[in-house]
Amino acid sequence: MVPEPLLDTFVLCRSKEYLTGIQLEDGPVDDRSKLFEMEPGVLYFICYKSIKALVESGKIDLL
Repeated sequence: MVPEPLLDTFVLCRSKEYLTGIQLEDGPVDDRSKLFEMEPGVLYFICYKSIKALVESGKIDLL
């Protein structure tokens, strides 16, 4: 089993597909100013808790 980063740690990752509606910060889900999109194959440095579910579902790879 691969160890999981702490939730507040920033991680380097890459999306496998185009993803929209990723919430970057805690707060109301309907606050569109805090939503983020990810392009496939592009590297991102992002807080792990924002993408944890997407990593678990296999849509994002941690590097």
